[in-house]
Amino acid sequence: MAKRDEILSQNLDYVRQKSAFESQVRSFLEDKNSSEARVAADELIRIPVVIHVIHNTASNAIGGTNNPNISVEQINSQIVVLNEDYRRKVGTNGYNTNPVGVDMNIEFYLANTDPNGNPSTGITRHYTAKTGWNFQIDQAAIAKVVTWDTDRYLNIYVAVSDGQYIGYSSLPYDSQVDGLKGNSADIALLKTFDGVLLDYKVFGTCCGTLSPLYALGRSATHEIGHWLGLLHPNGDVTCGTDYCDD
Repeated sequence: MAKRDEILSQNLDYVRQKSAFESQVRSFLEDKNSSEARVAADELIRIPVVIHVIHNTASNAIGGTNNPNISVEQINSQIVVLNEDYRRKVGTNGYNTNPVGVDMNIEFYLANTDPNGNPSTGITRHYTAKTGWNFQIDQAAIAKVVTWDTDRYLNIYVAVSDGQYIGYSSLPYDSQVDGLKGNSADIALLKTFDGVLLDYKVFGTCCGTLSPLYALGRSATHEIGHWLGLLHPNGDVTCGTDYCDD
């Protein structure tokens, strides 16, 4: 069980919020053959993304070997993969012949305006001397560096992992829990963090130093699936459910 669930499974507010979310999922599945559900499924959803590059490159040089201050080209390559995967584009790794494979009608694009309405590239860069982050316990510190309005943007943080995790994501109900009690910094964190964390070596498909095992940009696809509410196939518990037909 993930540390988040270990911490919050004892919190009744969290449990109620999680149960309410799962009830909504079940209701949608029961109504999925209705005309309203079909219309919703056919609607193209475009999600503005801001990439927060949290790096320890003192010179602020961008791109190159083993540089966590990754290049614009590397970032763009990741956006391409996300759209290939979520749109199931023919001729790409995002396409499959599985009969349950579908175009999700979800697209991602780098935000062209910041929260104040000013023109933006959808990329921010922030230097910190920290040499590695634990994506489960350092989320609060990362979010304090920079966070754009989570109701308007998907915040993706690209940073240097300490080797414990290559990626991590909040779930839809994590950031909506009111009344969390206790003194745990982790509980306070999970009330406020909303976004995705990824190690710079698993982000994108080109132009930097990539992990040999995770060089296709699919780690971001996986973590954003959690951000959208998709669970692991076993629901993260023994004989659990992900609310998707097998």
